[in-house]
Amino acid sequence: MSEPNTAERTAPPWGVRLAQRQWWWPKDRPKVRVSDMDKFWRYNTCKWLERRAARIGLATVWWMVTIGSGPLGPSGHMACDAFDREVEELDRAVTSDPVGWMRGQPLYRSLARTLPTRSGRLWRIQRGASHWSGCPARQVPSALCLCP
Repeated sequence: MSEPNTAERTAPPWGVRLAQRQWWWPKDRPKVRVSDMDKFWRYNTCKWLERRAARIGLATVWWMVTIGSGPLGPSGHMACDAFDREVEELDRAVTSDPVGWMRGQPLYRSLARTLPTRSGRLWRIQRGASHWSGCPARQVPSALCLCP
């Protein structure tokens, strides 16, 4: 099996990643379909996104500002005003409640869609996810955990 090329490992900006529902980009690995991720991985990914929501939100705001101020940005007074309002609204949402903003993103909703919310089932997922985050099998792609 050949090694994936660099383009497959390079994640797009956060604004693009969060706006779609199908793909997750693990660090230093090729992108993965959300539907191919097990519940422990999806749980850990959701918690990772929540912990970094403020930073990711700020990166998304700056990405929008960069796009908007370049040649691909809006042209005309009305378009510029609408774009400015959109950026300000995003900035307010990220600043006031970063985790709430993150939970509203399509990628996050896709990751969390089938995760349990009731305490008993959620506890089992948390316990399995906690184990998986330190399991030696995690370091090997497509390895199975054989821990007792």
